[in-house]
Order: sequence, then C-alpha cells, then structure tokens
Amino acid sequence: MTIETIPPGSQLALTATPGQIELTEWVARASSAHALMSGLVDSFFVPAAYKPTGGANGREIAIANGVGAILLGQSIGVDPLTALQNIYIVHGRPGMYAKFKVALCQSRGHEIWTDERTDESVTVSGRSRGSERIHTITITMDMATRAGWTSNPAYKKTPQDMLWSRAAGRVSDMVGGSALFGIASIEDLEDGPDDRVRTITRVTAKDVQKRALLGAAKDEPATAPATAAEAKGEDDPGAPMLDARQWDAINRRFVELEVVGDGQKAARLTVISRIVDRPITRGGELTATEGQMVLDNLAGNLGFEVVGQALGTSAAAGPVTDEDGQDDDATDPAEPTEQEWDAMGGAEAEAEADRG
Repeated sequence: MTIETIPPGSQLALTATPGQIELTEWVARASSAHALMSGLVDSFFVPAAYKPTGGANGREIAIANGVGAILLGQSIGVDPLTALQNIYIVHGRPGMYAKFKVALCQSRGHEIWTDERTDESVTVSGRSRGSERIHTITITMDMATRAGWTSNPAYKKTPQDMLWSRAAGRVSDMVGGSALFGIASIEDLEDGPDDRVRTITRVTAKDVQKRALLGAAKDEPATAPATAAEAKGEDDPGAPMLDARQWDAINRRFVELEVVGDGQKAARLTVISRIVDRPITRGGELTATEGQMVLDNLAGNLGFEVVGQALGTSAAAGPVTDEDGQDDDATDPAEPTEQEWDAMGGAEAEAEADRG
C-alpha cells in the first residue's frame, strides 16, 4: 500500500492570506486523509459504517465519508483510526458515543464520575479543569419512558448502560465543551427526531391501478415496432442481434405452420417482414428483440392467422401455394415432407444458411 501526502509547506506557499492559508491546510489534510482511507477502506480496522456498499459509486462514497470522519477527528485531536471507530453519522449529523466523549474530556483534564447507577436511576457528575463548580445530571427510567426513549429495546436489556450514556453525555457537554466542539452524543441522536429534509410522494388508489395496468401491458406479447428505425435498433446501435438459437426456433415454427416447399424461404421472409414492419432479406438482419417478436406472433393459433394474412392465404393451417395455385410439395418431388425434413436435420442446416 502506497500512501502519498501533500507537504503542507508546498501548499502554504500559494498564498499569504490567513483565511486562505487555513483553507489550504484543510485541502492538504483532506488529500492525505483520502490517500489513507483509500488504503484502509478494505481492512478490518474500518468499521462497517465506512465500508463500501452497493452501487457504482459505493467505494467512492465510503472513502469520502471516512475522510470526513478523519478530518473531524483531527479537529478534536483524535487519530484517524480512533475517529473511524467512534464518529458516526446519525440522521445526517455527526455524533460520538457517550463513553468516548467522557474519555476525551478526561484526557483534557476534566473530571467525570458516577454517583449512582441502578436500573431505575443513574446520576453522573463532572467538573471542568481548573473549576470548582460541579455539574450533576440524573436520568431516571421514568424520564426515559416519558421521552419515548424506551422504544429502544436496549433500555430493557441494559437499562443502566442506557441511562448512564444519557447522563454522562450531557455532563461531558457541560464540563468539556472546548474538547468536544459541540458534537452530539450518538445516543441522543438515535432517539431524537430525524430533522433531515424529506420528499414525500403521495400515492392514490388510481396511481396503483394505473401502475398495475402498465405492468400488465408489459407482460403482453410484443407487437411490431412503430417505425423501421425502432425495429432496426438505430436508436440503440449496441442492440444485440438475432442468434442461431432464435433463428432455429423461428424456422422450426414455420415448419410446424407448414410454410415449406420450393418458395419457403421467400415466404418465411415475407411473413417476418410483415411482423417487424420492415423489409428483411436474411435472418442476420434481425435484432434479438425482433426475433422474439416473430416467435411471439407465430405462437399457437395466432401463428396461422399471421401467416395467412402475410401471404394472402387462408388463416387455417395448410401448405403454402405458389403463384400458380399449386401445392409446393406437389410440384417439387425433390422437396422433403415435413417429417423427412426433421429427420434429415435439414431445418437446422438451411436455417443457419438463411440467417447468415
């Protein structure tokens, strides 16, 4: 792992304005923090809150959030790994656990101690460094119930810990404000209201019905596209083309519909052109979407009707005739019957030739 840092001195030389010097220092720190976080983001030392999540930008977002925690930690004199372990975003605001706030205050010379600790009541006191004034906070289970905090199941499992966190966090704010920079306790943020701006979309019964109808329409067999450009996929040059499996399935369906005989190739292309609403001279011109459209239109009894309309013959099943009205199979003894065709495997061979 290679971590590159930007020497602060090289950045400070860019300007002599105090405000800009301070901003330039932050830019240098952010660059170093980004390099550090990029190397640590996949390690076990980074908590799950700062691990990459799903999405194309998941890794970048995780690194950016980690950089924010590291920079905030630097502001309060905390090393990067400690900051990542103890600073989290709750309801859009950064917070620290109460026990970490107490540790920070004590490291700065402030005093914090516990006077009482039971399942029903916890009292914590503290005194700022160099001051004789003592601040005392008592949090009871009755207070927690009235405030709605007890909706958190932890108040039933570990009531003393939860009450202590509330009391200790508030005493820390009183005695060590200069060390904490007003950062809230995570316990307070978790049980408090989420005041982030939200966009609420109201959905009516009509909206639900409309969406259901649209979903049903998508499930119906595809129909011919509105324009030849749409069919050819000109709006999407990367549209996948028909594959051999689809073309083989189309020709097998034509055999089942008895579109066989001396003019079967031209007849099949005529039917396909009618379905996709553009001229088709060989199977290789079809897109994969058009291939599925052809299969859908040739499925079941609908296939007989589609073939009949395209070739100007009866919608009922039956062999296709030439312009002279004669049956193809009768006028060309060399043409195998449908059963012989399948037995010889000729459908697959000729289908591949036609597709290309």
